Amino acid sequence: MWKVFGVEGTIPAFAEIWKQRMIEFSKRKKDRERFLKMIEASDVRYVLDAIREVHVFMVYLPTTYTREDLVFFKDFVVKVTKAAKVPTLEFDEVPQPTGVVITAQEDQNDYEWRRRNRTKLLESEERRLKSKDSEESQSF
Repeated sequence: MWKVFGVEGTIPAFAEIWKQRMIEFSKRKKDRERFLKMIEASDVRYVLDAIREVHVFMVYLPTTYTREDLVFFKDFVVKVTKAAKVPTLEFDEVPQPTGVVITAQEDQNDYEWRRRNRTKLLESEERRLKSKDSEESQSF
């Protein structure tokens, strides 16, 4: 059975369990209010890196946070994780390799950008091909 910080759960629930356990473990920690404000505003996702066999918790903070805020959040997560005294993630009592990625950068949706700019790209490609054709026809 899978466990996140000692709480049984299924793979789709890993991110939410991790977030709730981080909030629980943060009790009696200095600067808890700042951490709670940041973690409540964040979007936490669980991802399995199957190539490296590492379980990753992705924490997406709003872009309003600064680099100093990210460093504070990272330090707080490391401190809380070490104090937990249970593995972050385990399967049948075997600790699994885990990582946490904290970012305030938004993902780029390349498909959406290409869809919005498709007409511009097609027009520029047509101009390029026409100029290439006219150069070839003039060389005869």
